[in-house]
Amino acid sequence: QPQHEAATVLQRLVALGWTVDHQHGREATRARVTASLAQAELLHYAGHGVHRGPSGWDGALLLGDGDTLGVTDILALPRVPAQVVLSGCETASITQSARAGGMNLGRAFVLAGAQWVIGAQGVVDDALARSIGEALYAELRPGDSVVEGAAALRRALLEARARDPSGDWARFRVVVP
Repeated sequence: QPQHEAATVLQRLVALGWTVDHQHGREATRARVTASLAQAELLHYAGHGVHRGPSGWDGALLLGDGDTLGVTDILALPRVPAQVVLSGCETASITQSARAGGMNLGRAFVLAGAQWVIGAQGVVDDALARSIGEALYAELRPGDSVVEGAAALRRALLEARARDPSGDWARFRVVVP
């Protein structure tokens, strides 16, 4: 399902006037992704994330070529996009036993310079991640502040809750500096 989300988000971003570097499947190598991040204003990642290791430090985004982009890889980047949407499992998960929740992918992007990150705490259904990811771009625009990003997420979550009050819609959150 992440590929369906990516296709829909791609169409919406192009319609909103964004220039898009769409990387899909084996095209999404660590080298290509990190090179693109140095130029991008927005990252929309539709895929799978993992939260693992001591206090989340071994967390990673799974890339299409079988490689990963880990927390430490993100922290080492010279530049990251100001706006980051991580539409995948465990991208904003915390470690309950760690002080302040430990590290996660969302926090790594914020520490590397992102103004805000939208991610998920725990495992989320692919269809829900897709609907949240797609709904974000009804109003989200280039350069939007954390206030606009949080408002877009709130609207997307309210729509998801209206469709399925028992769903995992509350797992999504905004990570800020």
